Amino acid sequence: MVPQPKYPCREHYLVRKLTGIKGNMTVNFRFAPRPNYAQSLPHLRFDTEQHSIDVPLDENATLRLFMPENAWVLVEDGSAKISIPVVEGEISE
Repeated sequence: MVPQPKYPCREHYLVRKLTGIKGNMTVNFRFAPRPNYAQSLPHLRFDTEQHSIDVPLDENATLRLFMPENAWVLVEDGSAKISIPVVEGEISE
């Protein structure tokens, strides 16, 4: 069973950092959330101003994925293809 909060919670943050150790490269991944125990295919919305992907979970909750400003995003079929360039000596978060 999935743990449930004991009190209403407004925000949680999970931060991932990409650090360029040697050379430059692009990290590619697919973001494919499946809420309600994978019973539904969510409508993802890319917010170009916030540089985030919004995933409505229900009428009171939204999952939001923030990305670095240099990330390339393509939303299609309930998922997002994301490419993040990583430069030697820099941290992307």
